[in-house]
Amino acid sequence: ATAGFQGVSLYFSDYEQARGDGWTDTGLRTLLDDHGLAVAELDGHMGWLPFREGPEVPSVARFLGAAAALGARSVTALEVTGRPVPLEAGAEAFAALCAAAADAGLLVHIEYFPWSGIADIATAYEVVRLAGRPNGGVMVDVWHHLRGPDAGALDLGIPGASVLAVQVGDVLATPAPSVRQEAMHERLLPG
Repeated sequence: ATAGFQGVSLYFSDYEQARGDGWTDTGLRTLLDDHGLAVAELDGHMGWLPFREGPEVPSVARFLGAAAALGARSVTALEVTGRPVPLEAGAEAFAALCAAAADAGLLVHIEYFPWSGIADIATAYEVVRLAGRPNGGVMVDVWHHLRGPDAGALDLGIPGASVLAVQVGDVLATPAPSVRQEAMHERLLPG
């Protein structure tokens, strides 16, 4: 807020930690409101792909409930195992996620990244296109777009209206030995 931002992205794990520390949903919303901040998106792994769920993965209902409680604009759908997602099954699961999110007034965007089973923008968009949901789209994280299979291609090949969120950051001149380490801890400010 001091830097002039009007919104923030939050990880679901941060929300869960705050709740575990005694914060209520009302208290969190008041904190955000007092600083003039909105939650742009709730980010993190959730069980939207039924063939990828596990005991440590929050359910869609729990994730969307947190997003709604925070007044988030959108949620990010991730595939974190690295196993390719069959397009038809992925589209069906994404459509179901979007339908549930629509009931809470939320947008949903697939974030593609190098070690994901949805690693490039074309695959992410094809899942979105096949799902055919008006509140579904793609998130373009510039860091992932530069380091992933798209290698920074400027012709994204998808309709601009399908891009529902953008995260901006720059990459190191020489890639770090671990793409995951660089993604989480060594991003640079744009330019």
